[in-house]
Amino acid sequence: MTDYHVLGVLSSAQLRQWVRGKAECKLERVILAGQGHRLLAKAEALPLSQYLTNLILKCDALHAAVEKGSLLELQELLDHDHNRQKYVACYDEAGVGLLHKAVFYNYTDIVVWLVNNYSQLVHQRDSVSIVLALSHSKS
Repeated sequence: MTDYHVLGVLSSAQLRQWVRGKAECKLERVILAGQGHRLLAKAEALPLSQYLTNLILKCDALHAAVEKGSLLELQELLDHDHNRQKYVACYDEAGVGLLHKAVFYNYTDIVVWLVNNYSQLVHQRDSVSIVLALSHSKS
């Protein structure tokens, strides 16, 4: 899984270098870590591949579906995509994964569906799990 914390320390120059060098694997990890819009802003006028642009849109759509509580939309976005295991692990700009977002909004149907179909998400660490761990350690 992507460690989104490491990506926060990337400089704008490093991101631009990756775009110029067409380092798609590295850029994909940046996007899945919730930094797609930062990448767009920092890469400035440098063109991203259509794949990377579509990946940003896909991650945004997945998070929007969860925020709206639309299980059907989430299923449609994931069910027929061969990269669904990769996409379902994407973070938003705040470093929150889909499962924790569904828990936060109390969308039980989405939580149950995600856990039943993508059980690896239970172990996904994000900004919510880190905050919870810190709050429990201070208790």
